[in-house]
Amino acid sequence: MGDGIGSGAGSKFVTNERKIDSSFSVQSNMRTPLMTALSGDVVAQLARNGATILSRRGDPASGFDFVYKDATSMGSITLLPLSDQARSSLSPTLADGVKEVRANIVISEKWFPQEPGAEKVSMDLR
Repeated sequence: MGDGIGSGAGSKFVTNERKIDSSFSVQSNMRTPLMTALSGDVVAQLARNGATILSRRGDPASGFDFVYKDATSMGSITLLPLSDQARSSLSPTLADGVKEVRANIVISEKWFPQEPGAEKVSMDLR
C-alpha cells in the first residue's frame, strides 16, 4: 500500500494533501459494487464529520469527484477508477475471475482560521 502526504501554509490558509494508493485482488464482477461502496463511504464520512457536499459527480467506471466544505475547511476527494495491476511472474496464480487492481484516492484540503467567505465584523458599543 502506497501513501503520500503533503502540506503547506499560505498567509490565510493551510493546505493538506493525502494520496492513498493500494493494490489488492478482487473478483471482476465486484469492481462496480466496490467503487459504488467507496463512493457511499466518502459521503457517509463527510456527513459524519459535519461537511456539506458542494459537488458530486462520476460513476464507477470513470471514478468519482467530491467537493466539500465544513466550518473551516474546503476540500476535494477524487476516487480514481480501479485500474488493472500487472502481476509479477513470481506471484501466486489468482482464481478464475479474480484480478489484481489498484485503487487511488486523492484528498486535498485547505483549512482556514475562520469559515471561508465569512467576514469578521466588530462593533464598538459606546
